Amino acid sequence: MDNEMMYKMFLNTLAKMDDAELETALRKAKELLSENDYNTLVDMIKKEKGK
Repeated sequence: MDNEMMYKMFLNTLAKMDDAELETALRKAKELLSENDYNTLVDMIKKEKGK
């Protein structure tokens, strides 16, 4: 799975996650992604939650 697919997966499931589930998922993603990719993912989530 490439990073773009992972980003899309997070964005598609974001609306269904409560804060605790999102935190758990982000912890796991942090182990799999580089720091830059992780930060990109977090920024995307913040933008999506702001909508």
